[in-house]
Amino acid sequence: MSQTRLPRSRAAAVAVASLLVLGGAAPALAASGGDAPHAAAWHHREPLPTSYSIPGDKTYPEGIARQSGTPYFYVGSTSDGTIYRGDVRRSTTKVFLPGGKDGRTSVAGMKTDSAGRLIVAGGATGKVFVYDTRTHALLHVFDTGRTDTFLNDVALAPNGDAYISDSIHPALWHITAAELKSEKVQQPLNVGVDLTDSPMVYDDGFNGNGLVVTGDGRYVLLADYNDYAFYRIDLHTRQVVPIDLGGAKGVSGDGLLLRATP
Repeated sequence: MSQTRLPRSRAAAVAVASLLVLGGAAPALAASGGDAPHAAAWHHREPLPTSYSIPGDKTYPEGIARQSGTPYFYVGSTSDGTIYRGDVRRSTTKVFLPGGKDGRTSVAGMKTDSAGRLIVAGGATGKVFVYDTRTHALLHVFDTGRTDTFLNDVALAPNGDAYISDSIHPALWHITAAELKSEKVQQPLNVGVDLTDSPMVYDDGFNGNGLVVTGDGRYVLLADYNDYAFYRIDLHTRQVVPIDLGGAKGVSGDGLLLRATP
């Protein structure tokens, strides 16, 4: 069977952007109760593979999520919505959820949370899909109800809320922790911040892309892929301001990593 192979350089670049480490030695991670049964602290002593292969010739992997407390990571296909699960200790990945299931025909960014949920931005479907990583069960479908969207990336806030970027429609979408805990499967996906009249101008092509929530939960930092710009969104006041990159030019942001400096 043919494989789509992520070379070490590409895997590392995607991994860093998504808050993952796939190419280096992985430390033992403490388990949280929500990650059981496979979240028991694990130890790795052997060298990790230098690349990870994904089945298929036209997979076009995009989103990637590392599951804390486990050796597992998840990769999604933009072409058909298949989600693969890999083990950082093994060079091959396996199908975790087949493409097309639950109407999931495309997958972009994704994240796993402390409760063992995989939160998946569904690209042009206009939906966010949430799955149980232990049982593979569909927990939620959050639907924008729009066709002029491309849900691109997911960021988790300290309080358990999720924020989703949109590359076509000027909105920052928001899922609350209470909605994620709800037993209701079908739910609307609500706008957290309307970006229509903000300094972030949506042009033709891809706009909102990578995003991250600050450690205090106050701000979302959002990349504008089209305009090589970054914005800070105040989740309390809804104010949107450009971020000064200190003179750096031509930075077109995709996945983002926010790291504190001493």
